Formats: sequence, structure tokens, C-alpha cells
Amino acid sequence: MLLGLALVVILWWVGVYNMMLENMIRMVVLTLGFLIMTFFKLLLIEPL
Repeated sequence: MLLGLALVVILWWVGVYNMMLENMIRMVVLTLGFLIMTFFKLLLIEPL
């Protein structure tokens, strides 16, 4: 009984952690993409 409960809690934590990790990675990728695009826009606009 206790072992089963512990297993469920561990699996739940792993699931939550994976979801948080995926969201963090997605946010980092989006932020990096936004920064790179802004940088290129500045590079393209600046010479003109």
C-alpha cells in the first residue's frame, strides 16, 4: 500500500517536473529567437 502510494507520488512528480522543464525550454527558445530576430532587425535597419 505505502509502496504503491510512494510510486504514484514519484511518477506524478516526474510528470510535473518534465512538464515544467519542457515549458522552461520552450520559453528559453522563444526568448532566444526573439532576441536574435531583434538583433538582426537592428543590424539590417542600422546601415540604412
